[in-house]
Amino acid sequence: MIKNAMRIIEKLNNSGFEAYLCGGAVRDIVMNNIPKDYDITTSATPNEIIKVFNDFLIIPTGIKHGTITVMIENIPYEITTFRKDGKYSDGRRPDSVEYTTSLLDDLSRRDITINAMASNGSEIIDPYNGRQDIEDKLICCVGNPNNRITEDALRMLRIIRFASKYKFAIESKTFDAIKNNGYLLSNIAKERIRDEFNKIIMNDFGLDMLVYSRLMEYIYPEFLKLFSVEQNNPYHIYDVGNHSLMSVLYSGKKDLRVHLALFLHDMGKIETRTIDENGIDHFKYHAKYSVTKAQEFLMKYKYDNKTREDVLTLIKYHDIEFIPEKKYVKRMLNNIGQELLVLLCDVKIGDISAQNPDLFEQRKNEVLKFLEIINEVIEEESCFQIKDLAVNGYDMIELGLQREEIGTALNKLLEVVINEVVENDKEKLKEYLIKYIENIYY
Repeated sequence: MIKNAMRIIEKLNNSGFEAYLCGGAVRDIVMNNIPKDYDITTSATPNEIIKVFNDFLIIPTGIKHGTITVMIENIPYEITTFRKDGKYSDGRRPDSVEYTTSLLDDLSRRDITINAMASNGSEIIDPYNGRQDIEDKLICCVGNPNNRITEDALRMLRIIRFASKYKFAIESKTFDAIKNNGYLLSNIAKERIRDEFNKIIMNDFGLDMLVYSRLMEYIYPEFLKLFSVEQNNPYHIYDVGNHSLMSVLYSGKKDLRVHLALFLHDMGKIETRTIDENGIDHFKYHAKYSVTKAQEFLMKYKYDNKTREDVLTLIKYHDIEFIPEKKYVKRMLNNIGQELLVLLCDVKIGDISAQNPDLFEQRKNEVLKFLEIINEVIEEESCFQIKDLAVNGYDMIELGLQREEIGTALNKLLEVVINEVVENDKEKLKEYLIKYIENIYY
């Protein structure tokens, strides 16, 4: 990809225009990472870009914003004209954008210094000392932090994302600007907040930074109430808030649904906390209440149906006992399916990792044993779903069942197969069902 990007730059240069790699690509190169994509900025206008690349497949994806996509070897390369922004009156986007012939004008509109570098292949243009900030592991705004953030409030979340992704500190004036301007997130569409939040929650200490920067007050203030809910019982040593943060941090699975489930799994403990005569805290039915709270959060931020349903299922079952028996595992596989049951194990690991460390090894081994049994059941191709049964709906009709009775009959047969009452054999299942029907009706 880098060769094609340099080919684009060379072609623009040969046509009399300035052109540079910019933004994330240069940042990644400086940090010795492989860029995922290569964006190019140029003094050429969109129409001039089209003329230069008239022998390539061109997609005018963002032509009104000055961006043309050129396809080379089926890979898209975005080429954008140097721009400078007008005033920001809505805290989201500039009122106007105009083209400029100055690279420095273009770099001055970037959010943070590590994203405000450019390269033509032979040198790095770094007017805001982004390389030094990378060396110092520091996130700094370009120019005045307060101005930069009030221009586009989403930049606050981007700063948290980059800081947590790279484990960089946030420069003090930039951090103060974030703490003082969190209320501006009300100007940002929920979908845009959600997309940044999803990236942040996948980074170590991302959620912690949202709390310490006060942004959580404007994203999900209900979560902050968890820090005042103590957990005085043998399984816990942290309040619910810190437990929740740590459970996300310690989850072994980099799956968004696991991280969201752990973030929200104990929201119901606010309403359900009781204290017995020995001073021990209990949170009976908290998973049920957590599902309700989580549903509100996921709906507010417009998560898709699949993500929402999966996260709510993981929360619903997060506190169940893992019984190390094949019968139990099969029932759970039937209830929520293989994918979610494996993810539930990851939720369990995250949850118990943030509890009493004296109990961790024992409880972790219980989860690992449960996961081992899941794998055994899958490898053995055991029956745990109706479709795995040796009989089907046509067999039920042959036995004289009405259509409305077929589902009930198949579920009964699945139950007895899972409980190892009857072998999953066609003739034995039909024989069992005949006797079962006789006992009911005769």
